[in-house]
Amino acid sequence: MSIKNVQNTEKKRYTITIQLTKTAMLIAIMVLAALFIKIPFYPVPLTLQTTIAILAGFILRWKYGMIAMAIYMCMGLIGIPVFSGLLPGFAAVLKPSFGYVLGFIATAYVVGVLANCMRKSFWNYLWIALVGVAVNYAIGLPYFMLIVHTLGLSGQDGLSAFSMTVIWTYNLIYLPKDILLSLLAISLIYKIDSFMQKANRENKKL
Repeated sequence: MSIKNVQNTEKKRYTITIQLTKTAMLIAIMVLAALFIKIPFYPVPLTLQTTIAILAGFILRWKYGMIAMAIYMCMGLIGIPVFSGLLPGFAAVLKPSFGYVLGFIATAYVVGVLANCMRKSFWNYLWIALVGVAVNYAIGLPYFMLIVHTLGLSGQDGLSAFSMTVIWTYNLIYLPKDILLSLLAISLIYKIDSFMQKANRENKKL
């Protein structure tokens, strides 16, 4: 094996190691956000999980971002208590809010794909973050309504699963929070990226 091939192999191993390390960190942050970073609110506490799923897509890109969110979901399904407001175990899939957990995977994937394809700019970053929020709700909201309707969970209140009261109270009321936090987080990521790019250019000049 030539020296060049050895160097390429070592570089590839190093890159994979870095990606796996960042993946593990994002999973840990997701768990912490679910269990400990909660803002009291009715009917369920506010969390940062949608924002973290978006960050996973930006930081890890589509492949590892999707893997990180899928591992998080699987941890909960096998009984590890990592879900916010949900009991661990496979029974969690019958809870209306589980759709948003599925949405985290799709969110990280879509954000990662867009981050790879689009030019790095502040406005592109913000646009991608908004798309990420939309993807999460596009999966979470229909899943919520399906489970509530199928299991008759809203019957005791005399409300339909498709009523605006249910949709707003248990879903859309959290949308402004997710949009605001995601935009703030992405603004920080953009500044960090800009700083790193500037530092790299300065190093190349030396």
